[in-house]
Amino acid sequence: MTAEPAVLASQSQEILNYFGRCPRCHYPARAYLVTTVFADGKHAVATLAICDLTCGWSGPAPLTTMTPVPRPKQPAAQRESIIAARRVPPRPPR
Repeated sequence: MTAEPAVLASQSQEILNYFGRCPRCHYPARAYLVTTVFADGKHAVATLAICDLTCGWSGPAPLTTMTPVPRPKQPAAQRESIIAARRVPPRPPR
């Protein structure tokens, strides 16, 4: 049995334009985009939905929205390296 890598950070963001329904009671559900960063440098992105009624259902769900969904943000370390790669050297004086 292999040990799972340790979780360094986890962030959830509510998907405001989610229009899915609970598979148990068919009431509208609320959804979150959950991003997890692991100690080995990998990251996982998942959509988690929760029933807005008291039936208690929650679980992974397909993304059902009315508008296009932006790509999830990259973890800060990778984002900083992309910014550094795009930096333009200063112009020489005239």
